[in-house]
Amino acid sequence: MKKFTRYSLLALSLLFAGFVSGQSYFLITYDMAVPLGNTKDFIPKFNARGFGVEAGGRFTDHVSAGVGFAWNGFYQELDYDVYGPEDGLPDELTMWTQAWKYITVYPFYGSFKYYFYSRSGMELYAGAILGTSLISQVTDYGVYSRVSKNWHLTLAPEAGINYWLSKNIGITFNSRFMWSPAAGETDTQTYLGFNMGLIATAHR
Repeated sequence: MKKFTRYSLLALSLLFAGFVSGQSYFLITYDMAVPLGNTKDFIPKFNARGFGVEAGGRFTDHVSAGVGFAWNGFYQELDYDVYGPEDGLPDELTMWTQAWKYITVYPFYGSFKYYFYSRSGMELYAGAILGTSLISQVTDYGVYSRVSKNWHLTLAPEAGINYWLSKNIGITFNSRFMWSPAAGETDTQTYLGFNMGLIATAHR
């Protein structure tokens, strides 16, 4: 929780600085993800359930910073089978049942972007996000659930495109390699995010 508080204060300071600059922006995205590493080992399926919001400001034509929140939900339904201690059930408990797996990720972060190309309404940028994520990993066997929930550090390099439809409204797309090291009983989680949506700005 102390980590979360520190990252929150840093993110809020970045957001305040951006607003003071008078060039604020707001974006909302539909988020999808391809699981990697331990995340893929637990749930190999492509994730099409997610959203994100971010707000911040431009300090110059090339630099912006902001804060954001996102949600990604990985899900897999397993067939009826015999599950036992080797699957995470308590000792001497064996069940014939259907099972469901979930990984839910809630990142809270600060963002930094550098815009290196701008022409004909299109902007290309590279950047990174840094923050913390509440990650829940669940295996549900119907009458018994195995749950691991922890706060993790989260770091993600990012590349994206903004295409401006008008002076203040545009379409945005970005991709992020999300990395959260192990915490508590939850292993390191990684996934490649693909996010698309709308961006609005007060001044350009």
